[in-house]
Amino acid sequence: MTEAPFDPDLGVAIGLHELGMQSPFNISLYPGTGSVDGHRGDHILLAPAYTVTSDEIRYIVGTVTAVVTKFFEDLFDSIHFGEERIWDENQIMLRIDSFAATGTSK
Repeated sequence: MTEAPFDPDLGVAIGLHELGMQSPFNISLYPGTGSVDGHRGDHILLAPAYTVTSDEIRYIVGTVTAVVTKFFEDLFDSIHFGEERIWDENQIMLRIDSFAATGTSK
């Protein structure tokens, strides 16, 4: 595993956005690029209302997890990762719960 940015030609951020807009996901993931050096570095932005509930956050996390998983399964094919799940929804929720309780994700 590496922290190197994806090749810009892969279009990761826009690909996640486009997949997210499709059924069954129906979620807008605002795409962005250039967060590393002005050219490389994909990211997505989530912007729920300030009044978002815990249940809605769990729904958002579950949906985003499904979009990211599907995107990378399609992009790299499951042969690269075998049966390993890269994006574990439970681990993500533990970090969110920790942040909500302590103000830090650690």
